[in-house]
Amino acid sequence: MKHILAVGLLAAAFVVGSVSFAADAAPGGGPAPGAGGDQPGGGAGRGGGNRRGGPGGNFDPQMFAGMMGGMGGQGGVQGIFGMASRMLGMDIEDPKAGPKLDALPLGADKRFIFNVPVGGVDNFSAQANGWKMEAVFKMTDEQTTAAEKLREEYTAEQKKLEQEIKDQYKAMAEKLKQLRAKYELRANDILTGDDKGRKEKMDVLARETNTKNSEILKDLMPLYDINDFGQRMALARAIRDKAGKNAQAAEAKLLELVPPENKEKMEGVIKQQAEARDAQGRMGNWNAGGRGRPGGGGGDDAVKPPRPPEADKKADF
Repeated sequence: MKHILAVGLLAAAFVVGSVSFAADAAPGGGPAPGAGGDQPGGGAGRGGGNRRGGPGGNFDPQMFAGMMGGMGGQGGVQGIFGMASRMLGMDIEDPKAGPKLDALPLGADKRFIFNVPVGGVDNFSAQANGWKMEAVFKMTDEQTTAAEKLREEYTAEQKKLEQEIKDQYKAMAEKLKQLRAKYELRANDILTGDDKGRKEKMDVLARETNTKNSEILKDLMPLYDINDFGQRMALARAIRDKAGKNAQAAEAKLLELVPPENKEKMEGVIKQQAEARDAQGRMGNWNAGGRGRPGGGGGDDAVKPPRPPEADKKADF
């Protein structure tokens, strides 16, 4: 009965996730799917990406849509990266994904850029895309060809801008990392003697552990068929288990560095966190059909066993 209830809740969440995820289906680099329909009224569709779930929210439709199979044939891969980011508490980005142009402060021009094609007429329904002007005006073949060439030229120029923005994002990210590291060093200087040495070792431990966690998805993703729901659920459990082991190892080393006078208090906090992880793992196994089977695996872990990566093909990450 509990298993049936869990499946029902998953299905209900998928309906909600599908609606929100569909709004994000349009890539940031051009008109949304459906934009520029040749017939007035035929170009209606969702676009603009205004309801993207942010980190720390109660429900991430992009993550769930990806786990359930995604939208438009690509949600599975993109959703896996979103799911891993939330599970690991860090950004795990798809190297193939382009810069998030829709995150730029475009204001009232955002719709013009993402929902209306070059040489377009806006459709004032908030959830619909604009039409190509060929659908509104009677144009000669030469005029139609000229409009299409302009759209192709715009697409090429936009790709250049996308790369420029991507490079600027990376540069700003590096500046932010350096700024944060600078202030952490200044904070460490507040400490003295053995305490400062312990804190510096804790910082190294944190960096090493976060680096290990950031590699989990890259290591595991080639072993699973992400187009299969059972395999995606098994991948989620594998990510959780690996991250849990990394946390357990890091916590043991952290306790060795904690000053003796505070060690007992830290042990209590870490014990509570470990119990919460175990409870979450048991809940995940039950909902997935494993009924809390010892060893962390679910009874219906995957439709087929994980497959090793093919030597002559690049993994899709």
